[in-house]
Amino acid sequence: MVILKILIYHTFIMYKIIGNGVSFLLILNCFNLIAQKSPKKFGDVDLKSVEMNTYPIDSNAEAVVLFDFGLTRFQYVKSQGFELIFQRHKRIKILRSDGYKYATVEIPVYRSGNSKEEVRSIKAYTYNTEDGTLEKVKLSKKSIIEEEVDKHWSNIKFTLPNVMEGSVIEYSYEITSDFIFNLQSWPFQDFIPTVYSEYNVKIPEYFYYQKVSKGYHPIEVNRSQSNGTITLTSKSRSEGTVTQTSFQSSVINYSTNDQQFVVRNVPAMTVEPHMTTPYNYMSKIEFELERTQFPQQPVETFMESWSQLNEKYLENEFFGKQVKGSGFLKKEVENLDLAGKTSEEKVASIFDHLRSKMSWNGYYSRYVGSNLKRPYEDGKGNVSEINLTLASMLNKAGIKADPVLLSTRRHGYVNEAFAKSDQFNYVICKAYLSDDKYLLLDATSKSLPVGRLPRRCLNGNGWVVSANNPGWININKYVGSTSKTIESHFSLDSDGILAGNVHFVYKGYEAESQRSNYWKDKDSYAESYRTSTSLDVSEAEIKNDDELDQPFEVTIEVESLDEQSDMIYFHPFMYDDLKENPFKKEKRDFPVDFTYPFKKQLIVSLELDESYEVVEIPEPKILTLPNGAGKFMYQVTQMTDKISIVSLFSINKSVFIPEEYPYLKSFYDQALAKKNEVIVIKRK
Repeated sequence: MVILKILIYHTFIMYKIIGNGVSFLLILNCFNLIAQKSPKKFGDVDLKSVEMNTYPIDSNAEAVVLFDFGLTRFQYVKSQGFELIFQRHKRIKILRSDGYKYATVEIPVYRSGNSKEEVRSIKAYTYNTEDGTLEKVKLSKKSIIEEEVDKHWSNIKFTLPNVMEGSVIEYSYEITSDFIFNLQSWPFQDFIPTVYSEYNVKIPEYFYYQKVSKGYHPIEVNRSQSNGTITLTSKSRSEGTVTQTSFQSSVINYSTNDQQFVVRNVPAMTVEPHMTTPYNYMSKIEFELERTQFPQQPVETFMESWSQLNEKYLENEFFGKQVKGSGFLKKEVENLDLAGKTSEEKVASIFDHLRSKMSWNGYYSRYVGSNLKRPYEDGKGNVSEINLTLASMLNKAGIKADPVLLSTRRHGYVNEAFAKSDQFNYVICKAYLSDDKYLLLDATSKSLPVGRLPRRCLNGNGWVVSANNPGWININKYVGSTSKTIESHFSLDSDGILAGNVHFVYKGYEAESQRSNYWKDKDSYAESYRTSTSLDVSEAEIKNDDELDQPFEVTIEVESLDEQSDMIYFHPFMYDDLKENPFKKEKRDFPVDFTYPFKKQLIVSLELDESYEVVEIPEPKILTLPNGAGKFMYQVTQMTDKISIVSLFSINKSVFIPEEYPYLKSFYDQALAKKNEVIVIKRK
């Protein structure tokens, strides 16, 4: 990434006048505004804060952010230009041992080429009480370390000393940055409550940033303007009989756009069932440099378009050039004997070859480490190395294929308004079977059939990096059907023994999940069926464990102990994995994301010995969600000596917005209540 240093002599140019022997040197001084002060003085910790043992608003909180203050301002440096100064002051109360992790602080710093952000003025203290007296322990400078993350990022890391239940920790630091594009974002929310969070930015009129707010908590915004000045001092020297030096000064006045953002009493972000990543929904503000405009200078734009980003990826030596190059793969393709095969068969052959040849090392990346040859020969690689190899091999086999950039579910959503490369962390492959037919491929998973992506990829749209057909593609569109069917056949004999068999059929992602668990540990997998109920279960019979395009099936034989009671309460859906409603809160601020639609079908038949009679059976029930988003059906049929129960539970779309949450919660409540009803049987 190019370093952006904005020099004021974009406007005021240093020059020499040769004709009369007078040279001018600009000496620049910049007077910055006095920074907005933190709402608390560092070290001014009262005894009451340290003695507090619970947070009244959230009694379950393991820690609480008492306040978090940040300020970003610009300053001008002689002969260098504008730079960013970011200051932070934070104080946290540790309530329980689970909150000790908040005493470890990581400060990300960026570097490019020979330039690097600098972290300065780190101060950190831990406050405790001893016999009613406030004591503090200072962080040792020796405890501050730097850990490299990748070629552009590293973390300055430290852990505050002597932290225990009841401690208050406090730290502050400053980051100086030449990277004007990297105006610090600000999180208002954490996984613990925050009492007060404030962020101030003071931006000179020459800079224009796009601002994006995230989250569901109101942000108080205060805007104002203030003035800044830069004094330009010139020194001239005449060269004649007598050398004379004179100084002249001029002042540049500019205005700054000052913005203050405040959020109060922010609850802890809790991880709810069926959500992508909590970071998608945390209250936060981000900035993106759009353009600069100096007096009497043209506008300079810094926000890229997606087409510009596309071109960069095509020409990147660790991305697009690897797909076009990597000539060694041509021979590998020739060895696969693809002659006479259809496009679908060629794709399947190359896909299966690569999955058997290479294993995923677990690393996410947009780029290859150096080239494709080494990971191919080693038989393992990161996501990009495997799927760019796949795209390259397909192209060399005459199948047009393009890489697709995406963001995994844990990484978060892509904001399509900003063409930012770091929004992506994953690469898959788009293979064109014809002009209007294609497959999305990911060769990192060994338990999914051709054309089905791992669940981690199902996160909205991806960007197709292509010379001819670049653009967005809906990753979630072709997920296929996912279902689980459990068919049980029982008989109850005169001795009260319940016996029969249960047949499980898993399709789509249900099949992938079951296969993965089975391959990890076959003995433990089979044991899970034997211990899931009180029935005595025979050895589990597995079918289609390695046939990825077929349903994964399990069959078990079951038998109960003698049931001598005259009254029997039969639970027909004893093998249903939906035991309780995952949606317990009355209100939800962010979407419910199931990843994909699914359905679960339960079929039970029970044959009774003539010595029994049915006393009570549940009433039938049908539930539907608005606009056909879900359906539940429950039906019981009784004949002379046989009872049949059928239940269908289906969710027909992936994402439910917060306004739909009450309907979804009620839908689950009612369906579970009905499925938990029992059939009452009595001996005659």
